[in-house]
Parts: sequence; structure tokens; C-alpha cells
Amino acid sequence: MDDVIDLISSTKTVNALGDTVETTTEKTVFVQVQSVGAKLKYEALSFGLKLVWKFILADYLDYSGEEQVRYEGSVYQVTDTFRRQDGGLELTVARC
Repeated sequence: MDDVIDLISSTKTVNALGDTVETTTEKTVFVQVQSVGAKLKYEALSFGLKLVWKFILADYLDYSGEEQVRYEGSVYQVTDTFRRQDGGLELTVARC
């Protein structure tokens, strides 16, 4: 694993005044970064998604359903996950 990403999760709660408060949590994990293949990119474009990266986590247990990823200062939306036979996990992400 040669790079890092921040997995971002958010939780909405209601405080004592009845206001909705959103709390964001970030977790840094090591990943291998790959580009998304051209075929998959073009297929996703037909649904309005601009796929950018595929991140490979060494252990699927590092991922807990987070919906966003921060990589090199930009935030991306997780669009797909795939559990690998070697125990890793692939995250495919699109521009937010």
C-alpha cells in the first residue's frame, strides 16, 4: 500500500433544542491507487457519474460503510465496493 485516503462518515442527531446536528468522522487508511478503466468510466457517464479512482484497501475490515473519501485534498463519493478474494476491498469513487 503506497498511499493514504481519509474515509469520511457523517452522523445526524437531534440536540436538546430540536436542531439537527451533523457530526463528521474521518479515518485514515493505507491504499493502493488505481485509475478506473475506460469502459467503466463511459458506462458510468451514461448514468451521470464521473468515476475517477479505484482505491484498494489491504483489509476489508478497514471499511465501515463510509460514503465519502478524501484523497489529495479532494472529496469523492463512494459509488461501489468489491470484496476481493485476498481479503482486501476495492472502493470505486466519483467526483462529488
